[in-house]
Amino acid sequence: MSNQQPIYVNDELFLGRVEEQETFRRMLPGVMTPPQGEELPYVILLYGGGGMGKTTLARRFRNIAETEPPCEGLCQILWIDWEAEKEKHAALRVGREHISAEAVFERIHANAIHTDESWGRHFKTYQQMRQQRDEAEKEAAKALTASGEQDELARTLTGAVTGGLAKVIRMALPPVGETGEKLAQAFLQAGVTVGAAQAAALRGQIEARLKERLDTKQYLLFLNPHEQLARALGEGLKKIAQHKPLLVFCDTYEIIDRADLWVREMMKAAGPHLLWVIAGRHDLVRSRQFGADYFRGYSEEFARRLQPFDMLQLAQADVQAYFADVAPERPLSAEEAAALSQATRGIPLAMKTAAALWQRGVPLAELVGEVTAATPHKEIVAHMTSRYLLHVVKGGEDETALYALALANGNMTILRAMLTPAENGAGFDLAGRLAQLRRDYAAVHLYEARLHEEPAAFLTAALRDEVRRGEQRLRQMHERAAAALRDELAQLEGELPLLEERAQDEDWVQAALALARTLFWLDEQQAWQWLVPRLLEGLAYSRDLRRGLLHVAAAWQDNLSRRGKQRLKKLQAADGPVPDVEAEAEMLAELERLARPSVGWLNGEGEAERRAILDWRLGKLYERQQKYDAAVRAYEKAERGLPADGERLQEQLGEAMDDLAGKLMWPESGGYAIYHADAARLLPKVVEWLPERQGAWYRLGGIRWLDGKLEEAIAAYQEAIALDAKFAAPHHGLGIVYRSLGRTEEAIA
Repeated sequence: MSNQQPIYVNDELFLGRVEEQETFRRMLPGVMTPPQGEELPYVILLYGGGGMGKTTLARRFRNIAETEPPCEGLCQILWIDWEAEKEKHAALRVGREHISAEAVFERIHANAIHTDESWGRHFKTYQQMRQQRDEAEKEAAKALTASGEQDELARTLTGAVTGGLAKVIRMALPPVGETGEKLAQAFLQAGVTVGAAQAAALRGQIEARLKERLDTKQYLLFLNPHEQLARALGEGLKKIAQHKPLLVFCDTYEIIDRADLWVREMMKAAGPHLLWVIAGRHDLVRSRQFGADYFRGYSEEFARRLQPFDMLQLAQADVQAYFADVAPERPLSAEEAAALSQATRGIPLAMKTAAALWQRGVPLAELVGEVTAATPHKEIVAHMTSRYLLHVVKGGEDETALYALALANGNMTILRAMLTPAENGAGFDLAGRLAQLRRDYAAVHLYEARLHEEPAAFLTAALRDEVRRGEQRLRQMHERAAAALRDELAQLEGELPLLEERAQDEDWVQAALALARTLFWLDEQQAWQWLVPRLLEGLAYSRDLRRGLLHVAAAWQDNLSRRGKQRLKKLQAADGPVPDVEAEAEMLAELERLARPSVGWLNGEGEAERRAILDWRLGKLYERQQKYDAAVRAYEKAERGLPADGERLQEQLGEAMDDLAGKLMWPESGGYAIYHADAARLLPKVVEWLPERQGAWYRLGGIRWLDGKLEEAIAAYQEAIALDAKFAAPHHGLGIVYRSLGRTEEAIA
């Protein structure tokens, strides 16, 4: 295709990137007809700083595939913008380091089905794998649950996070002569305290137990769920591409690239009839060492099928051509073009921003300012943004709209509330207003209802100034947004009466996080009063909710009061599977203080349930501290606050009671079970709430035998045997009871 004709992408002049386009055209036939024996897909990596035009180039690639012969219409397209996905889904709003591979896979799967419903039939294996993964996790937890007086291993692991133990097993054993300090640290993260010298032996015992109790498929799925899910999802994409080659575009990939190791497994499993275009800030091409960690670059795995492009600045001729297209009535001289090329550094976003100002008649000196050849990339965009805002009418509707786009960051509820006029809002045309803003302002994202990242970050930082935040106009914008979000939450809650339902509902969690962000703009105290009860709910019902809330608060760290900073530090212990005892104690002490009637932050709908969650967590803390009497009291107090129709908190409380009963019956100092009145009181509740928990039935049989209630002991042991006849301990216990009753033949059997 001749480059003499102007090219437009979404109505904007597209310049340069000639080599990139030609390379893409050459790669397309290799996707449709891969070389014989080739198993890997093609991968194009577009990387570079913000505003360098990665998204626009990816869009240009898409246009080539869709409209240019001979490949016109011969490929299927799957487009995923991870920035947009992050704004829609709470599992991606938890901080980049906490985004899980499962969350990434789920969004790829959902986007594929949304793109073409008929693709759904190709993902049956992936959907089954997700269910089997959950079942494997449950079976592993059951295998590691203490269920007999000789089960020292399971009692050592009481309270451990099962997923954390999988990480321990995946770790290599330390070489002979080296201590197991890394293993011991991994155990600690999973909730098990063990010395470095004993860590390797304990790991071996866990591995042997799981291999004994789980079948091979369950064991592999428990041990490497990411790998298994990645391959299953990749197989689904491979089936889609068998009919017609598939081009997958992943934009703003830096948001989820901590999960890249597993995304890469999926890509390899998807096969050679796919081409992946990955656009992000980070260089994923080269392998390199980061301290003790090694990053394996794409060049090691996709050498034959990889095409990386470091997004460099545009040439001066491109800058001049773009200005001529935007402002033909004000042509650039050679000197002006050179000055603007240096001022914008050929960064497409800075260039577009400058051209919009040039069109408005802004003098060259004001555009160029103090920018020199040494000015860093980020400062170039920030400089152009500041120039940009100087020439938007102060206090005008457009300035307010740009603020709203920066603050809403893609949340349509917030954006609509901020932009809708206070009067005559019923007929407000949001789509038309956005179209006008995209037309008039280069900082507005062409494809999403938000600003580009750099201008948005610049504006947001400027608006966070304490004086600016107090401006009436900004306060009114945030107040309208908060009211709209509360209305949205109220509507959702009408369909979700239980706290556990809300915390597991994607839309509710997203609105709750958005309201927390908005309230921090208005008033720190209001924000904490909303956040703290939700955090407690997240402790019991949703990792995404609790991590998302802490991520929101952490983003305000520099603007928080001294007390707020202290509170954040304490509450961050909730952001992890098993915090250390001291951190957990400080977190719960802060929550207890805020729950006092004199403070009253847990009051309102769901108050009793939130207090029950707090008591449940306090009980677990006391148990870790070996304050068993206090743990019993806390668990029984939590029981009184259980919601009538809820299931999850009752289940978690039952598991905690069962673990505690085992410790009471088999104290560390003795090798045999003893009678304990608290255990006798707790265990009937456990088996009522968790009738499938075999170990609890076994313990109930033991406590009944020790209490002399032999017929009840027989019934409990028989329930345990019915759940898994291969498990020896309840047979042994039943034999002892029969022998006590003189029923020798039954005891022998």
